[in-house]
Amino acid sequence: MIARNALIIDDSKSARFALRRYLEGYRYQVEAVETADEGYRAIELQLPGVLFLDHVMPGVDGFEVLQTLRRNGPTAGLPVVICSSNEGPEFNQQARAHGANAVLQKPPNPEQLHRILDALERGENPMDVSAGVAAVSGDALALSLNPVDQSLQPHTVSSAPSGTAMTASRDGTSLALKSGDEALREQLDSRLRKVSQGLLVQFAEIKATVAHLANQQARLAEQPAGVRNELRTGLEETNQALRLVTSRIEGIEREVFSQLTAMRTHLDANLKTQNDRLTEMVQFARQTAAEEAQVVAERTVMTAALRISDQLADAILGAVGRK
Repeated sequence: MIARNALIIDDSKSARFALRRYLEGYRYQVEAVETADEGYRAIELQLPGVLFLDHVMPGVDGFEVLQTLRRNGPTAGLPVVICSSNEGPEFNQQARAHGANAVLQKPPNPEQLHRILDALERGENPMDVSAGVAAVSGDALALSLNPVDQSLQPHTVSSAPSGTAMTASRDGTSLALKSGDEALREQLDSRLRKVSQGLLVQFAEIKATVAHLANQQARLAEQPAGVRNELRTGLEETNQALRLVTSRIEGIEREVFSQLTAMRTHLDANLKTQNDRLTEMVQFARQTAAEEAQVVAERTVMTAALRISDQLADAILGAVGRK
């Protein structure tokens, strides 16, 4: 069991806001600071029940702060959750090695945060829980490109034997097209991750606000009847805010769908163009190989004919000489 007071150390204002709202929705008292020095001072004044520590901050690394806390007696056993946009078993293992109790993805995922808090409140180490939970990030919205990739695989070309230069040319063409496809996919993935990250941060802030407003409304509903009447106006304003937030969420969902649709269309068009170019190059390679094979065959026949003619001439001259 941990005390329901949390400290957030993060240089990002929006990250502090979103995580604070989530934690307040779980009835946590939250203090948020911007720098490691401010965090040290806050910990000296009051030891939190759990610390949410940003991984990358100006001037100091979150792992350095974590190691400092682990070397200090009063904070050696403080539950620390590393907040980072990094993910995967390797990073989780690195965080564990530095003494972290869990890794929370940025922007925060409510389900992952719930599992971490639940494990801490039960006195368990939530590292395994957080490491196994998929984070909501720009990749969550990324399109699966594997089915499309198959259309870009070079076709097998069966042709007559040709020169080394022709083989090298075809190989170079295939490699160039493949490299262009990979660059295109990386560019589109990067653009999609940026769009998704921005939208997810906004979505996380809105969901945190909704959770905070819903929590306030629940608390007000528990007050005596007289207080409820006095706060009726406040509840109406809260409901109006909830409606506005809901409208913003719907707007973001439409924007996400529109962005994904546009990027998918752009991707399909580019992949079709690349595939058409590859098909043209394969056809050109086949035609060139066939023409080259024909030239080689004609040259071989001519050489053989000349050799036979020479042999016949030598035989005739030999026969005439004997007579």
